[in-house]
Amino acid sequence: MVCITMLSAEELEQHIRDGIPIAVQMAFKVNDLQPNSIAVIGGGSEYINVHGTAFAGSLYTICTLALWGLVTSRLPDEATLVLAQAEIRYRQPIVGNIQAQCMITQDRMDRFLSVQISANPIQCCDQVLHH
Repeated sequence: MVCITMLSAEELEQHIRDGIPIAVQMAFKVNDLQPNSIAVIGGGSEYINVHGTAFAGSLYTICTLALWGLVTSRLPDEATLVLAQAEIRYRQPIVGNIQAQCMITQDRMDRFLSVQISANPIQCCDQVLHH
């Protein structure tokens, strides 16, 4: 029997901060967690490039943590998630904290959770907000 216990925003944030050290360094925070969406924030003035905007690697990290967090929060208790491939397109420079939102339809999440193979792609919306 598969047991799925959805984590709270606080539990997920702590799980990420405990297991992924860069999340602590980047002041990563889960602002909101719903069954099919997540809103996160992180980065800040320490992770900027020569132009004074968010470093591309910082944007990538916060977006990756959002997607990984959303899916992880819905996985069966004994499951693990490994990100094998990802790509990102940067739309505009970000000044200040990086805010990211990730959403997945219930149908797509159900299909992902029902498949028992090791490679199963999920696409996350590519909306990054700036503050």
